[in-house]
Amino acid sequence: MTVALKELVDMEDDYVGDGLVDPESEGVAIPAKMLEDYQAVRGCTVDELKGLLAEAFGITVKALIRMAAIVRRLEELGADLVGLRLALVQALRKIAYGQAVPEAVMRSLGNEDAMNRILSLPIPEQIKVANDGNVEVAELAESGPTFRLVPIPHLSKQQSRMVFARDHVRTVPEQINILRKPVAVRGHQEPVVFDKKRKCIIVSGDRIHITAIQLNDYLRRLME
Repeated sequence: MTVALKELVDMEDDYVGDGLVDPESEGVAIPAKMLEDYQAVRGCTVDELKGLLAEAFGITVKALIRMAAIVRRLEELGADLVGLRLALVQALRKIAYGQAVPEAVMRSLGNEDAMNRILSLPIPEQIKVANDGNVEVAELAESGPTFRLVPIPHLSKQQSRMVFARDHVRTVPEQINILRKPVAVRGHQEPVVFDKKRKCIIVSGDRIHITAIQLNDYLRRLME
């Protein structure tokens, strides 16, 4: 068994089979790897738990910033990041070059479509999203237009497209106008726009930032 495979098996043991441990009072199975942390917070009040959660959020944001710094330095050294199988590489790159707010990345983890749209927004709009974590999503009910708060990770692709414009988070009235518009004819494609000021290209309303290294790699792969 290779070292990498052994590590994977050991990790799996923490979450399945004998890795599950029953807390004494609750009788609910939890991963053994989490047992120590779980026991440490069992005696906390609701307010204390919320404070600890906010603190942990801050720690994770710091981890994102550190990862972004590593990605930037790797690029400065001309390293090939294609083999770096991290779904967050694009987001980390934007953090590294001041194009993304790390807290906004944290808020949208688990929803790649929403994350891409959020990170295409201007920084002030990203900050607004980061400060809350929920967005207002308009709906057309029988009683009339309404809205509800939806956590960003739970947004559908259709909702993300409606909520996030190119340069701002749409208000409820703006979203209602979209909902009331007839469905656009399929097959229409928006042109690719080159934004020299922000050093990116805009495809179907999404800003895409790529480095020269990435571009060369994409071209090389197309020619293979």
